[in-house]
Amino acid sequence: MSAVLFAGGAASVLAYIDTAVGVATFLVSERLPATVENIRAFFRRERLEPPTGFSPEEAQGLVALLVIDPDLLDDLTDKVRGAIDSYRSCLRKASRPQENDACDRRAERDVCDTLNRIKNRNKDNLPTDFLNNQWESYGCVRV
Repeated sequence: MSAVLFAGGAASVLAYIDTAVGVATFLVSERLPATVENIRAFFRRERLEPPTGFSPEEAQGLVALLVIDPDLLDDLTDKVRGAIDSYRSCLRKASRPQENDACDRRAERDVCDTLNRIKNRNKDNLPTDFLNNQWESYGCVRV
């Protein structure tokens, strides 16, 4: 980050980081690499001016750190979907309350473990609405 940014104080640093997270989320949702041109595309698409001190050239490294590898994200998202499918199958086979409870616990563990893994690789961020909804639905907690 530039020296000009630090001269602006903590608020400028937070605005810089907030902007970088927004850009990274956009890039993940559009499956784009963290290039200077794609960072500029974010501002054009959103019709925003970069905050003071936010230079796409200087921010590229930080944005790249915030973006999970798209292939890894696909694999982990598939794993979440697979855990949900297994949960549904388990519930269809369960005939007693204890079996349903066991299905619930296994699904929560499998889904939440995978979502925590995504957060570990993506600076504590779940990059899609689907993943965020699953986090809430399964009552996941950060570990």
